[in-house]
Amino acid sequence: MEWKDIEKVNAEIKTTNLKGKEYAEVKERVIAYRKLYPQGIINTEVSFQENYVLCVATATNNEGTVLSKGHARELLNKAFALENCETSAIGRCLGFMGLGISTSIATKEDMEQIESPSGVFDEPVNPSMNLKDLADEFRKLYTIDEQAQILNGYKLTRAEDIGAINLQKYINFKKYGKKQTN
Repeated sequence: MEWKDIEKVNAEIKTTNLKGKEYAEVKERVIAYRKLYPQGIINTEVSFQENYVLCVATATNNEGTVLSKGHARELLNKAFALENCETSAIGRCLGFMGLGISTSIATKEDMEQIESPSGVFDEPVNPSMNLKDLADEFRKLYTIDEQAQILNGYKLTRAEDIGAINLQKYINFKKYGKKQTN
């Protein structure tokens, strides 16, 4: 693969203007990557730490050689935090390969997130629920693997140790996916 090949697919990437600057969408970068490496693989690794989800995306060529990596971090108090984080990591990974970076490594999606409200889940699930009830609800809503990832991020072993406020946020996130507004 030569730079002229990357330039050729970059010329086909559609961009979106946000506040006077052009940004490529992640899907455009993925399309360009697939044109260059039809059998290449984009792998993502996800972990949870404290109030964040972390994602590392790795792109390989058709032979499996690593071409680039991209990292992203997203607050867990947003709707679709995991999905947004993964998309951002992929966009950055492909940007570091040189795809869709005519004006920025940041993608259109990254810039839109900066402009959007945080969507913090501050409303309690039920103000009368005690810590044990919140922990039980948390365990009902999250799989064992999800619980382990979240607890590992806090370096804790019991849901009760996260605390009532954080348990309420995780429960609201799982039940509603985003802050409920009236």
